[in-house]
Amino acid sequence: MSEFVETLQFIVGNKVFITLAIVVILQLLSHQIIRLIRKNNDFLNEQHRTWISRTKNLKVFLMTFLLFILWWVELERFALSIAAVAIVIASKELILCLSGSILRAASNAFIIGDWIRVGDNYGEVIEHNILSTVVQEVDF
Repeated sequence: MSEFVETLQFIVGNKVFITLAIVVILQLLSHQIIRLIRKNNDFLNEQHRTWISRTKNLKVFLMTFLLFILWWVELERFALSIAAVAIVIASKELILCLSGSILRAASNAFIIGDWIRVGDNYGEVIEHNILSTVVQEVDF
């Protein structure tokens, strides 16, 4: 008897199993309701199609809601880790911009009014500050 209780506790505690159960039960329930709506009709009128659509939409809403509640803690941790990665990437980009600005200022590479080429773009420097350089492009 204790093995059965342990197995039952494992199944109830296992979120993957509960997720599969929610998906299967809602899918089967939705399928049965749609069969009741259709009955033996070959052609469906507007009211039948409306109720079939509502049934499918309710199934998706319930599935999303229940799975969201079930996996809330994991989703919160995942979102927090994604936010941390985004902060690291943004910091890296800011550091690169600042170091490039320092390099540009230290080397006196160009001043306002100079003509420069950056990749395929060619134009006159009309403004530069610590994070950006504005070039007025000229097409040839």
